[in-house]
Formats: sequence, C-alpha cells, structure tokens
Amino acid sequence: MSDTEIALLDAQPLPALHGMLAQAVGANRNLGQSCRLRAQNDREAVIAWLANVAESAHTRESYLREADRLYRWAALRGATLSDLRHEDFVLYRAFLANPQPAAFWVSPCRHRRSHPDWRPFTGPLGESSIRLSMSVLNALFSWLVEARYLCSNPLTLARKQRQRGDRRITRLLSEAQIQTVFTVLAAQPCDTPLTVRAVARNRWLLTLALLTGLRVSEIVETRMSQLYALPNRSGKLCWYVDVLGKGSKHRQVPVNSELMAALADYRRGLGLPDTPAANEHLPLVCKVKPLKGGGLDAAPMTRQAAHIILKQLFRQAADYLRDHGRSDEAGALEAASAHWLRHTAASWMASSGQSIHSVKDTLGHADLSTTSRYLHTELDARHQDMEKLRIGRG
Repeated sequence: MSDTEIALLDAQPLPALHGMLAQAVGANRNLGQSCRLRAQNDREAVIAWLANVAESAHTRESYLREADRLYRWAALRGATLSDLRHEDFVLYRAFLANPQPAAFWVSPCRHRRSHPDWRPFTGPLGESSIRLSMSVLNALFSWLVEARYLCSNPLTLARKQRQRGDRRITRLLSEAQIQTVFTVLAAQPCDTPLTVRAVARNRWLLTLALLTGLRVSEIVETRMSQLYALPNRSGKLCWYVDVLGKGSKHRQVPVNSELMAALADYRRGLGLPDTPAANEHLPLVCKVKPLKGGGLDAAPMTRQAAHIILKQLFRQAADYLRDHGRSDEAGALEAASAHWLRHTAASWMASSGQSIHSVKDTLGHADLSTTSRYLHTELDARHQDMEKLRIGRG
C-alpha cells in the first residue's frame, strides 16, 4: 500500500483528535495475548486488513473509501472504530443516506483527495450503495474479530433482510436500444483526426463490452498483448483474451470472429496491424489524444473515463428515442450504466444456447446461482405458452 493511501486514514476531520485516537483503546479491543496482529491502533489494523483482502487496486480503493468514511465519522464523535457498538451503526447507516453537515462532508464535484475541495461524499448514498458500504464494513469487522484484534463484531446484530426468491436481472438493454446507441454513434461528427479516433474508440469500447461481458475495470486494465490465438481441432486459429478479474483470478474469454473484425477496424484506424503482437503493451482501448511525438499513449484510460463515455452515449441515445416517439424505451436507456452492458451480454450469451457453465466461466462468476439469473429462454417459452390460454368469453 502506498504512503498516500496510508496517509488517508491520518486525515482526521478535527486534527486535534488524531493524537488522542492513535493512543486510545476502544472498549471492544481484545487486549489479550491471542491477537494475531501487530497493530497498535485502529488505523494500523485497518491498513493490515486492506493489505490482506484487497488484492486489486479497484477493490482496495473501494474498501479504503468505506473504512475511511467510518473512521472520520467516528473520529468526529470522539470515538475509535473499536469503540463502536450496534447503536452507532444504526446512526451511521442513517448518516450515509444524508451526510450532514453537507458543507463538511459533501462535494458535488469529484476531486483528488489532495484537492482542498475534496470531501468523502458527492451526495447522499442510495439504498444499494448503503448496503454495499455496510457489507464492506461487516467484512472489515469480521476480519478484525477473526484476527482477535476485536472481541466482537457489532454489525452481526443488524437485521438481516430476508433473501427474496426472485433475483431477476432487470438492468438489461434490448437489441433495439443497443442498435439506437450504435445509430447515434454513427451520426457523430468526424471532422478532425481526434473526433475520428473518439468515435472509433467509443464504437470499439461498446462492441467489446457487448461481445465479451467484461467489466469496465477489466477492459481498461487489459493490454493488447493479452489477446492470443490457439488452433482448434481442425487447425483453425481461435482467439482468446487473458483477463485478470476479481480476486486477481485469470480467466480465458473467447473472442469471436465479429469482435476480431471490429478489433481489426479499430487497429487500422490507429495505424496498427489487424492483430496485436505478443509483446504489444498498448491498452485494449487506447486514449484518443496522442503523445507529443504523435505516438499512441501506452497508459490505459481510467475506469471513470470509460463510465463517462458510455453514460454520455446512453443519454444521447435516449434523446434520440424521445425525438422519435419512443419515450417508453428512452427512460431505461437514460438510467443505464456501463454495467448494464455486462448484464446484457450475459443475457445474450445465455439466450444463444451456450451452456450455463460456459457462460459462468466467460463472465468469471464464482457461483452458478449468479449465472442462472440470466437464463431467460425457459421463461420466454413459458410466457408464449401462457399467451395461448383463453377463457373463451363470448
């Protein structure tokens, strides 16, 4: 973990509290000889947790954000993390839905942490974000109990919501909606070299997401050299991309001929051969702006940049649908995010006749139950059968 990341947990909302909190021993601390950590305070314990569980930079950033928010909230109340009890987390959950005072906690614009206008929040958290936050904190406190740094996990007393039997995936885009996005993309101006590259980049990003189901974080972190070809039984070369996914686990994602053709078009526009070399270190999706010397930038684009690109495309496509009298389709498209493309790709894979195990391995799911949510074929057939049912009223 970098010095910058470690320093984040030093930045107390009230600097005068820092010395006191660094020495304080919370009521939930296990002070016996059985503690497996060398941590002398809660800050050091959180750093140990992050180093142990957050294998990828994306996961570490997400976990650090949640721990840092709670750490600051507790510090402002004059408490350490190891002081917090069940009732404190009830209050903290309500705080996440409405961080007050807003001037202290919220900045409507995203800034780097080093910026003077940076705040821990960009607005109140929605219910799904709150559940994610509490889940991360539960994992933190469970680990600290397992490490015998804490005596107990106060979050285990939280009311567990009953799991619903219906876990439908509804964040999907129809083929018509996807086609509209491509239509809008094709109509964008290409009057300068940069706009030509931007449109080509956006088309490739959209196609890549739909034909692989890769997460945005996986797309931006993958290099061209991770594409490779292997001969099948008949000797035909079949392409794959080696992806480093969640939990630092590698998986091999098949790349079909349509995606290889799209890649060749994209690479030709960049002045590159149709297929990448084994030692080519360029990102799978390149930045539009070239380096000063005119060459391609080998640094990958950020996840945030990819999210913004796709979100803008969805909004433009939604406006197009409204202008053409299709407002019912526009609402869902305007609400869509980059992750909807992964859901859509998964649904298409399942509906195309691929086995559930094949879809699971391609998407990198840890459990078949996650993949099974995308199997709509049987449900569609049942609906068609139900349409045949009539009560025969005259």
